[in-house]
Amino acid sequence: LYKLLSDGTSQKITNTSGAAIAYYDGYLYFSSSTGISRINLNDNAAEIEPVFTIDAVNRPYRYNIEITDEGDIYFSSGAGAGFYQLQEYFDTLQNAEIYAGNVYDFEIHNGYAFFDSSEYGSTVLCKLNLETGEVIPFESVMLSSAAICLDGDYIYYEGFAAVDENGNGKDRGIYRISVDGTNPERII
Repeated sequence: LYKLLSDGTSQKITNTSGAAIAYYDGYLYFSSSTGISRINLNDNAAEIEPVFTIDAVNRPYRYNIEITDEGDIYFSSGAGAGFYQLQEYFDTLQNAEIYAGNVYDFEIHNGYAFFDSSEYGSTVLCKLNLETGEVIPFESVMLSSAAICLDGDYIYYEGFAAVDENGNGKDRGIYRISVDGTNPERII
């Protein structure tokens, strides 16, 4: 992992490669084949601190990491491997599975995780209640990419505005839709 400096040069932070990264409260969190770790970016001599270590048998892949304003850590594991929250259990962090399906890229907003899923036939945008685990698919939104972006009360995505009776997307482009699943609007 490298840190890009303001003069355009880079500084090596660690030899460990990261599959996903997130920033929270002065720390860079990153995933690797052994779990999730963090390093203090304000301390040039900082050591890598393991946050959550996994064993070789129970190894959910950390595809994406998000940390809420409250410090709650969520991560996705990709194809059929689930969506997790790290929770403290007897003074150690445990991975609590919230959703068992396919989750790659996701965004968190107001108690919900928004992500793509192919569990519903085609790749659709879904909304997951982080408290109850209920998944609400936006069935009229078919994605052509796993990448989504959340800004305020809107989710931006590449895909289709509508799906016809055969399950095919219509009118491909870059869209935004409100987080409640209404008002899809073509941007490009």
